[in-house]
Amino acid sequence: PVVVRADVSLQRSLFTLAGEPLDLRVGYGTTFLSPRPLPYAQEAAPVFLVDASVSLRRSFIEVTVDATNLLDARYADTEYSFVSSWQTSAIPSALPARHLSAGPPLAVLGSVTLFL
Repeated sequence: PVVVRADVSLQRSLFTLAGEPLDLRVGYGTTFLSPRPLPYAQEAAPVFLVDASVSLRRSFIEVTVDATNLLDARYADTEYSFVSSWQTSAIPSALPARHLSAGPPLAVLGSVTLFL
């Protein structure tokens, strides 16, 4: 299995406002997880995720918006394949089943930072 992560950011002073520079910072990140091997000759599906952020800073205050899983990809964060019995029938199955924990959905977070 292969994991690839790439991040790019740009920081630039936009203009001066009341004698103080207004700085812009933009960031973009991508993650790729290749198919991961599972028991019983199975594979987990590949995953492609996109994250982004933007912030404005003037003097001692910065306002930031971060977005993770920007494409709202539905994926298994952790995936297993094993025989399990949840007592849904009188005779338990001997066949392996997939069990997973879902990856986090699209999240948009805002923050304000004070530099003292």
